Amino acid sequence: MIAARHFNKKYYHDKGIGYDENTSFYSKVNWDELASGLKNTYKTILNKRLNSFFDAGCAKGYLVNEMIKKGVNAKGIDISKFAISEAPQEVKPFIRCGSLTDCRIGKVDMVRAYGTLHYLNEKELTAFIKKCSKVSVLNIGQFPLGDDKETIRLWHKLDKIPKLCKRFDWWCNLIMKEGWVLDTLKYPDGDIDCYFVNRNS
Repeated sequence: MIAARHFNKKYYHDKGIGYDENTSFYSKVNWDELASGLKNTYKTILNKRLNSFFDAGCAKGYLVNEMIKKGVNAKGIDISKFAISEAPQEVKPFIRCGSLTDCRIGKVDMVRAYGTLHYLNEKELTAFIKKCSKVSVLNIGQFPLGDDKETIRLWHKLDKIPKLCKRFDWWCNLIMKEGWVLDTLKYPDGDIDCYFVNRNS
């Protein structure tokens, strides 16, 4: 697991990474729209209402907050003490500081791990997927899709933090061998957004 010290104020406020209104892609996210989209996708996949949600890498808790407003039992975890400290007061009781390697997930409808799993090593990633054994839908996205030198260089350039850079089929195979089926692929803003359904849940 990448050291927590990397995800500090500088990380969140540097151009392209953080939450500063004038420089960050986070400021462009419509969190209400995102929460609604996740709920709708879950219903489309399983024909059920999304009742519980876990954000693995919740940062400042914006998405958790929107989910709660929509009646979802939502919680989140993030390794950054800075991000958790900057979260809106109303969502702080529902998020905590911690790593994906030591968190407990339990039975939940959907886990979202967006822009987080590539900070784990292969052993940690496998262990995290196993922790999701009672989860119905796993949503992952914004991760490196290649192991070539150029892909590694471009992803490292984003925040200068080492990442697990693998091809798309590698990611899928690792997840699917734990009992998951790739159900839905989306491409928001040119990125990839994957929804895996748990065959054993």
